[in-house]
Amino acid sequence: MARELLPAAARPTRRDIAQTFDFLAAWRRSRRRAVEICFFRFSESHFGFATRYLVLVGSEPRRAGCRNHLDAAGQARDFRGMAVTEAHNESREQEFLRLFAAAQRPLHAYIMAWVFDPNVAADLLQETNIVLWQKFDHFQSGTNFLAWAREIARRSILRHRQINSGRMAMLPPEMMETLACDFSAPAAMDQHDQRRAALDGCLQKLTGPDRSLVMSRYAPGASVMEIAGQLNRTVNSVSQSLRRIRRALTECMQRSMRTEEEPV
Repeated sequence: MARELLPAAARPTRRDIAQTFDFLAAWRRSRRRAVEICFFRFSESHFGFATRYLVLVGSEPRRAGCRNHLDAAGQARDFRGMAVTEAHNESREQEFLRLFAAAQRPLHAYIMAWVFDPNVAADLLQETNIVLWQKFDHFQSGTNFLAWAREIARRSILRHRQINSGRMAMLPPEMMETLACDFSAPAAMDQHDQRRAALDGCLQKLTGPDRSLVMSRYAPGASVMEIAGQLNRTVNSVSQSLRRIRRALTECMQRSMRTEEEPV
């Protein structure tokens, strides 16, 4: 089944085209499909897309050229029995792009609240963006797009965490909820910044050894076993210390947030 995705528009920049190929490479990996891109006309930068025609041709690559997908008027037509479908109507695409653009910063902040590594966060955001487009037909207009996007991101994060268990820097569940909740509110970004500031402040209040221990644990690729070996301690001893520190940080952050919310 082939699918045309975008309308024609203005010529993109080199950066738009580079983003397009990065995005399509990730799409192809996620869908396990061959991808053919036809640059008959160009479109504006749509979160990485820069093509007039994007055709997903299934698991068997077709090598006939892009011209076979267009008729004399430049319209998509059937090719070798594959139904090249009409793109989503203009208003629906515009709705997606409007909602998508508005959600990118808070969605990235939401993911960063779960993971420490910016590279991991960027990969998870891209993966989430792909799913948002793939599943946008299931989104009901007028409902909370950001809440819907956050749920998709949360599933991607948990799946990534399961695959990379023990090798991924990530906050424990209770702290993740403290940092990541309520991102759908109008002041979500300000709240996120406040939570990050509260976490930084609480980290500074820890003793030197405790702060060093927790930062070592959430460094990319770190594991409790490796840290225990470096400190010449048992794994159980290090785990108990980390639980104590996490509990102290959570309580400190909650106190800090309550203090900021109290009227002066």
